[in-house]
Amino acid sequence: MSLRWKLLLFVAASAIAVIGAVYATSELIFMRRFQNIENLNAPQQAKAAATDLNNIVLSMNTLNHNLANRADTYNY
Repeated sequence: MSLRWKLLLFVAASAIAVIGAVYATSELIFMRRFQNIENLNAPQQAKAAATDLNNIVLSMNTLNHNLANRADTYNY
C-alpha cells in the first residue's frame, strides 16, 4: 500500500473519529438537557392547547346557537 493510500485512510479515520466524538458529546450533554426542558414544558403546553381548543368549541357553539334562532337559516 502506498503512502498516499495510508495517508488517505488515516485522514478518513480521523474525520470519522472527530465526527463521532462531536455526535456523542452533543447527544450526552445537549440533547439530554433539551429533553429535560421539553419534559418540564410539555404539561403547560398541553394545558394551553386544551384551553385554546375549548375556547374554539365554545365560540362555535355560541355561533351555532345564534344562527339556529334565525328563521332564514332554517328555511335555507
